[in-house]
Order: sequence, then C-alpha cells, then structure tokens
Amino acid sequence: MHEIRMVLSLGQRWALLVPGAVITAVGIAMITFDVSRFGLGAGPVLLFMGFYSARFATVLTPHGLTLKAFTTRHFAWGEIAAVEAKNTFGTWYVRLTLTSGRRVRLRVPLDGPGQRDPDFHAKVATIWHWREAGVAAAQQAYLQAYPQQPTPPRPHA
Repeated sequence: MHEIRMVLSLGQRWALLVPGAVITAVGIAMITFDVSRFGLGAGPVLLFMGFYSARFATVLTPHGLTLKAFTTRHFAWGEIAAVEAKNTFGTWYVRLTLTSGRRVRLRVPLDGPGQRDPDFHAKVATIWHWREAGVAAAQQAYLQAYPQQPTPPRPHA
C-alpha cells in the first residue's frame, strides 16, 4: 500500500468560485456607478476560499491519515477510534473520533448541494478499510516486538 490522496474536484470548488466572481463583479460595478460597496467583502472571501480549498486534502498512508486544510495534522491509525459519515443540512462529510474522545471533521471527502461527489461513500469506505488495516498492522508489529511470555501452568486442585 502506497498512499491515497483525496482532494476536492474543480467542480466542487466552483460552488465557491462562481458566486465569489459574480458578487465581486457586482460589487465593482456598484462602486463604479457610485451605488454602494456591496460585495467587496463576501466576493473576494469566496474567491479566496475557492482557490485555497484546492489545498484541502486527506492523505491515507500505511502509517496513518494526514489532514491538510488550514493546518496540516497527522493521525496514526491507532489514534483513530472511529470513522463516520455524517450528514448536516444535506451535506455529507467524514468525522473521525479519536481514542482521546476528540472529534475531527475532514474537509475532504465532501458531498452536498453544489458540491456533489458521486464517490463519497466509496471514499468513506476506503478510509475505514485503511484504518482497519493500519490498526491490524500496528497490533501485529506490537506483538512481534513484545511477544507474550508463556503463562505458568495452573496447579491442580
């Protein structure tokens, strides 16, 4: 197993880029005609998020999962207690529950209105299978490194 990299498709990022461009253009036109400053805050923010979201990724490796969003975080497979697909207001996303009890939302994969990903559930299954394989490999490595001592025989009563 090498690594699998999941990113937002260009089609998913259009949900931010198109409205951002339209709102920015309307805002510039309104300033040009001295009407108002509508759109000069939200438009560029949506454009920035549309371009910046190209950086969002979930990378699966034999050692763990790397989450790339506004920061980059790595979680070893043994730290992840559960992988769940969650739905909030019609948008599906993946949530990890760590062994510490903390919950972490992944930015990728994502499936929702305007950001359709027909492979969303297959990607969730892939994350789940890699987690299971990673935990099993970690347990096997631990058992090889620390073999159990034979237990002494029990005395007969």
